[in-house]
Amino acid sequence: MREGDPGVDVFALLGGLVDVWQSGGGRDWEAEQLITIRGAGDLLGEMAALELTSRTATVRARTECEVVMISGERFRSAEFRREWWNDLLPYVSGRGREGAMILRSGDGAARVARLVLPLLDHAEGAGQPDGPVCLRITQQEVAECLGLGRDTVRRLTSDPPFGGWPKGRGGSLLVTDPEAVRVAAARLGGWHPQAG
Repeated sequence: MREGDPGVDVFALLGGLVDVWQSGGGRDWEAEQLITIRGAGDLLGEMAALELTSRTATVRARTECEVVMISGERFRSAEFRREWWNDLLPYVSGRGREGAMILRSGDGAARVARLVLPLLDHAEGAGQPDGPVCLRITQQEVAECLGLGRDTVRRLTSDPPFGGWPKGRGGSLLVTDPEAVRVAAARLGGWHPQAG
């Protein structure tokens, strides 16, 4: 899925993780910025398919993924709306609110928690034991997604429920208390597949 392409179809992410990138605009139109991470239970391309517009972001697999394609025509059909709209409306409106909350919230720890929640779900779904877990994401990626400096990210992730950035782990964030990350993420509201 590439930014600027026609938004023809919708993809339901059944498993795996994807990174969502958007061109930076401003002085460097070619630069892309990671804006979020999506996981199992998320839809990709639904707004462009609903509005018959171009895609606003590029999606790249972070892990092996399982997806189901829903044609835009089917997604917009009255039959599909009757069958699925009660489930989709909270999802679509929640995703819109989520993006605004993540960018505007003054609760930095909650912002980081909400960003890494799909990574945590994926790690736990892959059979990670309860307790501390390392998530594959860099300080730079977190900083870009949340519009923060790396020093701020380092400060926000040095205290529980995070455990900082262990040396030798090649861009991994340590989560010392996964349940506390979920609680922090929930402070922002929005929609999350496992909580949905």
